[in-house]
Amino acid sequence: EEGIPVRVQKLDRQAFKTTLTYHATLSGIEESIAGAPVDEKVEQILVKVGDKVRKDQILFSFPEDSPSTKYYQVKTAFENAKRSYERIDNLYKAGGVSLQERDNIKASYERIRADWDAIRQTVKVKSPISGYVTSIFVSETDNVKKKSPLALISKTEKLKAVVWVTEEEITNIKKGIDATASWMDRLIRGRVIEIDLAMHPQRKAFRVIVEFDNHDLKMNPGITATISLVNYKNSNALIVERKSLVKEAGKYYAYISSENRARRVPVSLGNRQGLNVEILSGLN
Repeated sequence: EEGIPVRVQKLDRQAFKTTLTYHATLSGIEESIAGAPVDEKVEQILVKVGDKVRKDQILFSFPEDSPSTKYYQVKTAFENAKRSYERIDNLYKAGGVSLQERDNIKASYERIRADWDAIRQTVKVKSPISGYVTSIFVSETDNVKKKSPLALISKTEKLKAVVWVTEEEITNIKKGIDATASWMDRLIRGRVIEIDLAMHPQRKAFRVIVEFDNHDLKMNPGITATISLVNYKNSNALIVERKSLVKEAGKYYAYISSENRARRVPVSLGNRQGLNVEILSGLN
């Protein structure tokens, strides 16, 4: 009415989504630690960080002459028991001894063989799973205690992250919703695979597990990434910037161009993301 110029924006429907953002550490979808079998010195490390290993591949060796393992004593006992069993078995097949006598020798041989298998595990540490060596915690000649961690093996074709979600946010998060993990200029995509039904008593939040595809190994486990969960999507939404709205007495209004004049109309709002607001009714 006073000749004040205004800027007019034509509204078009567009895709709109809202996200919840968290920060979390990425880890392999499956991880396992290879531990020291005895109190002893690490003799040899047979892998390095980044190596791809298969299950039961030997990663570390410990001295065979260590008094704590009795490696050579048990080896000698096993070899003697094996020869004795083979001799008795041949006699049994020739009818020289009874089945009972042969079975008694066999049982003794099986016990000693089990001891020998266990002793071999104490000097040759094997990979508990197939995957990549993501950390090695010791060096050669280090003296370690029994059960001390030696290396971390991770399956990194897929990564996972645990985020903690408030009770206000959890209602908008469903199993299977889209997610992304970003770090520096890298991004991988995934989805929510698990949601706790009960709130964690100490954290006062719900645990949500997110899984990401990482087949091209864009990201490494252990990094802290920005995790975004898409909690709402509308492919045909009317969106305006928050600054284009006026709030009075708890209600929102927008100004539309009608017959070359600005006319105020009430609007109802939907979801918000950043500076943008979804308009549910009141505008065309």
